[in-house]
Amino acid sequence: MNSALSLPKGLQGCLKAPNHNGHLGFVTENVGVKETERENILLVDDRPENLAALGAWLEGLDLNIFKATSGNEALSLMLEHDFALVLLDVQMPDMDGFETAGVMRNNPRTKHVPIIFVTAITKDQEQIFKGYETGAVDYLFKPIQPEILLSKVKVFVDLHGQKKSLEKTANALELSMEELKKAHEEHLQNEKLQGVIEMAGAICHELNQPLQAVSGYSELLLMDISDDNPLNGDLKKIKEQIARMGRITRKLMRITRYETKDYVFEGQKIIDIDKASGEGK
Repeated sequence: MNSALSLPKGLQGCLKAPNHNGHLGFVTENVGVKETERENILLVDDRPENLAALGAWLEGLDLNIFKATSGNEALSLMLEHDFALVLLDVQMPDMDGFETAGVMRNNPRTKHVPIIFVTAITKDQEQIFKGYETGAVDYLFKPIQPEILLSKVKVFVDLHGQKKSLEKTANALELSMEELKKAHEEHLQNEKLQGVIEMAGAICHELNQPLQAVSGYSELLLMDISDDNPLNGDLKKIKEQIARMGRITRKLMRITRYETKDYVFEGQKIIDIDKASGEGK
């Protein structure tokens, strides 16, 4: 059985009954502080009076304090919440603190959560080394001195806050880099399209004269042959296609902006010549 922590003066009667999850609460008031703005810490001890004492000492730090009375309950909470720190009692029935820490270190979600072991065991070097081997970052020895407790907790809470801030900054930078990359790619694509359009305009300009010549020859041939001549229909089709090519070249030469539409292949787009040339309004 582990040692009980002495309750701060006036603490008696402040314990709340376990909630529907079995978590022991502590009567605290944190007016005006949003829960999402506070860091989460987890207290693990099989004795409710110890949890109450720890919670009372930490009340002034504006933390979201979660409490568990067993290793299994603590592991369940860690799968649901992100914790800046776990204060873990060593001597507990069923699953002790060392076993709980070992399971934490084998889970990708909890392997990096800092652990401070709380113990009444004498400062035996073998036990201390065992704790560090299972993932402890520090120890608190009973009877606990509140000043030392607060100092240690503040350090890890601040570190966790800085880590989250750095992660947000890194994510923002990554997003900015993606946006810059996308803008650069779009810029290059626009330059490429501009070059293609200018080249297409030059080609269309060169095509206009021979197209007009072919159209004129077709018209002359149609005038020289009778309507029942088999070539009459072919010449008319040639003239229709020449007229169509003429309309396309004129559109290409009048393109003033990029208007795209989906191509037959999924995910690809092509310039909408009608809209880009102002004829598709």
